[in-house]
Amino acid sequence: MAAEIVNHEFNQLMTNVEDGISNIKNANLSSIQNYWVKQIEAGFRAISTKHSQLSPMYRSNHLSRRRINVRNLINDILNFFSSRLNQAHIRVDNKIEDDYFLLLSTSKIYPVISNLIDNSIYWMLNKNDRVILFRSNSDKNTIYLEDSGPGISSRDADKIFNPFFTKRTGGRGLGLTIVKKVLESQKHQITLIEDRKDKHLDGACFEITFDEKARVNQ
Repeated sequence: MAAEIVNHEFNQLMTNVEDGISNIKNANLSSIQNYWVKQIEAGFRAISTKHSQLSPMYRSNHLSRRRINVRNLINDILNFFSSRLNQAHIRVDNKIEDDYFLLLSTSKIYPVISNLIDNSIYWMLNKNDRVILFRSNSDKNTIYLEDSGPGISSRDADKIFNPFFTKRTGGRGLGLTIVKKVLESQKHQITLIEDRKDKHLDGACFEITFDEKARVNQ
């Protein structure tokens, strides 16, 4: 409810800014003033787009589970990261099965996948070959997110979900802890895959196993 109130207030502020930009554009401006108004408008449009992409996380009606095409869900989240992925020259392969559907709460799954993508981007910045791979096994009711980063050492593997454990500069060590708790609140599980033969890339590989009740009969 608190998030929805903030979201409502943010939408009102967005409307006020949009109206203000429209009014300024109608004024008799110099060329340099027109230039800066266009810069402000472009920035505002970018913020508005990001906000609309994040909005499923704010809405209480998205707390309930609904039928979701998992491949399309991943594509939607990747679209949010498109600028960062392009700037970092990261290739993304979405090999989730086309006909894989689950009953999911988008407000829960969006931040989970977003956190994992954010981590992958960070850890691949010093690598030459930068790849994020999504794949699935509908028989096992699982999806996998893996990358070509440096991976997670066996020494750290049993600590990564602990609160405040981080190897990331400036990190708080809460991201994966929250990811695990959010998934478990929905009866899902997340596991770090360590065995190289079970991975397609050399970096980190996370397996998310969904609750059997999330299955959708085709």
